[in-house]
Amino acid sequence: MLDVLHEGEENPPAISQPDGVTSITHIKGLYPYTAVLEGMDGSFVTTGLIKKEFNKLADPLQASVQDIGIFDASLSAEGNLHLTWGDYPDPSKLTVAPNTTNLGIEVGGKWYDAPNCAVAFDWTWVYGPIRYKAQVSIQDFSIDVTSEQASFDQQIDVKPGDKLNVCGYYAYENMNYRSNEICKEIQVEDKEIQLAVPSDKATKAEIESWANANGVTVSFTEVADEAKKGTNEILSNGTKVNGTTMTFMQSTIGQARFAVTLYVGLSCGSNASIVNGACACNQGFEGDPIKGCTAKPNPTPETTPPTDPSPDTSESPDPTPSEDSQDTNNEEQN
Repeated sequence: MLDVLHEGEENPPAISQPDGVTSITHIKGLYPYTAVLEGMDGSFVTTGLIKKEFNKLADPLQASVQDIGIFDASLSAEGNLHLTWGDYPDPSKLTVAPNTTNLGIEVGGKWYDAPNCAVAFDWTWVYGPIRYKAQVSIQDFSIDVTSEQASFDQQIDVKPGDKLNVCGYYAYENMNYRSNEICKEIQVEDKEIQLAVPSDKATKAEIESWANANGVTVSFTEVADEAKKGTNEILSNGTKVNGTTMTFMQSTIGQARFAVTLYVGLSCGSNASIVNGACACNQGFEGDPIKGCTAKPNPTPETTPPTDPSPDTSESPDPTPSEDSQDTNNEEQN
């Protein structure tokens, strides 16, 4: 209609908000208008305009939770946590109100039915139903439990020696309104374990299998010793424990550490063999008997100066004549 009235003309300016009008935020479906609860689902909240003189909000219905009087917790050997609460005193609080109702009325002894009439609001839509709740604390972490029934079972992972603190209470499902709580403490049993240590004849594979089966840690070192070949030595805190039975608690056996020395036969290199419990190069070979020996080089023969096979034993002529022979020769010439 406004479009028709102003056809061909500019739209009139927006109507300014009067000074006597202000905004109001409240819960839908309630009158008097009711203040919004902190943390309330936004789908139940609306904002509108109202005259300042009527801008008053009623206090919301504060949820109340009845006290819990009975709660118990137990843990089976298989790790099943069983919780039980006393039944909530008001069973109607365990369900959420439907969004329709029957507004039928009885008049003059006759019932006039009016089913499926819409319900504008119900506080159970905000708070949710009452639930059976618990917090289970184990060492450094916790588990929150919510149940629609007064008993609950859950498998949990615990270790021997663990201590559980379990606190049960009633609380609304959606908002943080809760009852008092009752706490129970559960100590997980920590049993003694008798650990039979392998003998000094056990193989490496047998020792590894034993360690894995019992959850202990082993470290291996191989030592070449021909005399002890095929044996081992298992140490715990520096003490040999082969063939003994040691006592541990279930909670601490996983911390056990064992040092294992495996004695193996000597492994000589090529051209070497074991002599008197040690590797030695075979005859005619030299070098490192562990890494391998090489043939010794052939000896180089010694050289001697050549000799004359038929030496001249005659006297050599004297090239210089003596004085007597010189005189004799002179006389003969005279």
